[in-house]
Amino acid sequence: MGGVILGLIQVFSAHPRGSVRARNPSARLRCGRTAPLQHRSAPVTLAMVFLPDEARSLPPPPIANRISAWLGFCGWFAALLDNGFNQRPVLRAGVHRQILFTTVGWFVGYYLAKRTEYMYAKVDRELLEYVRQHPEDFRGAEKRRIGEVFEEFHPVR
Repeated sequence: MGGVILGLIQVFSAHPRGSVRARNPSARLRCGRTAPLQHRSAPVTLAMVFLPDEARSLPPPPIANRISAWLGFCGWFAALLDNGFNQRPVLRAGVHRQILFTTVGWFVGYYLAKRTEYMYAKVDRELLEYVRQHPEDFRGAEKRRIGEVFEEFHPVR
């Protein structure tokens, strides 16, 4: 649990283009560093923590998918519940929060759909690799005629 929390702290504290001091030469001089930073790693984003690099080769899911719509609705409903619990007008108060919660739910749903498609693709890849390595266990069924499949018909009178 602690590793997950530390990872999330690193994700949300990472600036998309590195440290401001690393880009600003005068800030570099003020903090005592005159040489540029050498071995800087790429910034970690939440998507990179959540999805491995293999998932980039998959086609993206549609923007409007079942999971996104459901979690967007849950986010909107959470904003409505918040209004109701705080004794505010349910639909008319905090429209900006309703939009924000819906957007966050939609975004989380989109990345969950990406993760789901990655997991299914990974299982499919492993299954097809197993079938390729063991063809004797997965022979094609020999063709049978329809007369061999059904029993002979004897009408009951």
